[in-house]
Amino acid sequence: MSSRLVEMKKWLLDKGMTQADIARKAGVSNMSIHLVLKGFMRSRRIEAILRELGCPEDLLERKVA
Repeated sequence: MSSRLVEMKKWLLDKGMTQADIARKAGVSNMSIHLVLKGFMRSRRIEAILRELGCPEDLLERKVA
């Protein structure tokens, strides 16, 4: 598991949220959320929701090697 994904999941857990919660809020699949959290895909809609929820910018901007 990538360190970005681990950190994003930890952040969600600290917020009391799951990937499924974000998917429902964004109206997208759980897989889309997973790919964004892992850093393999970008989505303005999902990233906007994550920012709205207080996700640290450094987590959103971190690239996967």
